[in-house]
Amino acid sequence: LTLKAGALHVQIGHNKEVPVTPQKKDIFSVGDSARIQFQRDGSGAITGFEVSTGRVRNLKFAKLGS
Repeated sequence: LTLKAGALHVQIGHNKEVPVTPQKKDIFSVGDSARIQFQRDGSGAITGFEVSTGRVRNLKFAKLGS
């Protein structure tokens, strides 16, 4: 995931980087095939995100460090 010119983009493996589309607060879609949902702690800080696509559901990525 990268932020470029105020827009969030994703690149998976050797595939082309593509922008993600906001759906709701903390939920983004990647085309018709994937969803990214950010997770937050009680203070509202992002602690990680989950990816769902095809046969993969709720694959969790945790933020490490500060």
